[in-house]
Amino acid sequence: MPHFWSLAKDKESAKVRYAAVVLMSRVFETCPSMVQARLRPLINRLLQLLKDNEQRVVSAACDCISTLFKAINTNCEKTKKLSPLDVFVCTSHFYEKVAKKLLERSSKNSNIHVLTAAYHALRNILSICPDDNILETAIQALLTQLKQVCLYTPR
Repeated sequence: MPHFWSLAKDKESAKVRYAAVVLMSRVFETCPSMVQARLRPLINRLLQLLKDNEQRVVSAACDCISTLFKAINTNCEKTKKLSPLDVFVCTSHFYEKVAKKLLERSSKNSNIHVLTAAYHALRNILSICPDDNILETAIQALLTQLKQVCLYTPR
């Protein structure tokens, strides 16, 4: 994974950053057991990629975040070593932070690919989030965004 991260930080080429993030997403999808035990740096780095100037990189980061959370959930279901409560205790503080960042990114951008990827990732994360407060807050934020879109009148 460290090699992927060095490629994801490439300042010269958005294509390299995009390819690195897509590759990490595929690794999480096909080999969920490779998800690192240290999730905090992994998630924080992915959240940093949501600030990238290149829309493809942001979209791929959203997909990668979604795939990572699915892999975490899949790992816990397959191994049966951790109960759903244990998984929640380990990952609970990530749900709120990730949902907040995805909501922020979706409200800032009008690019359809980024919006779609952010909403898709948000849907996947919230569907496995065991905390009703996070879910309620995210739904309220989405309803506010929807209301703003409905009130928008193009000139």
